[in-house]
Amino acid sequence: MAQPTAVTIPSRYSVTPATFAFTAGTVAATLMDWMPGDILIALNTNVAAKTITIVSNPKNKRSVYNITAYSIAAGAYKVFPRFPPQDDDTLSVTCESVDILLARLSTAPQPA
Repeated sequence: MAQPTAVTIPSRYSVTPATFAFTAGTVAATLMDWMPGDILIALNTNVAAKTITIVSNPKNKRSVYNITAYSIAAGAYKVFPRFPPQDDDTLSVTCESVDILLARLSTAPQPA
């Protein structure tokens, strides 16, 4: 999977909306760059419900937080919660189909 380009959410005083592009997910587990406060949007463009699995590995914790086989209805999208800071600043994402498109929004400017 190509990395979704993180788009910084505009401040509440901005008059310019944020523009982002979706990136196709993959059926193999893929590590996605991740920063604290990022938001993941998943859009299912298939004609049938498809699933997405997310494995979160918070820094300094021994437990993992999984969203396992979460179903997204045909034509629907889901906004996933803000995960805590991640080990290696990555989040593992697996999609049932490449018809699940992913976008990453950030609450902070991205490093150069």
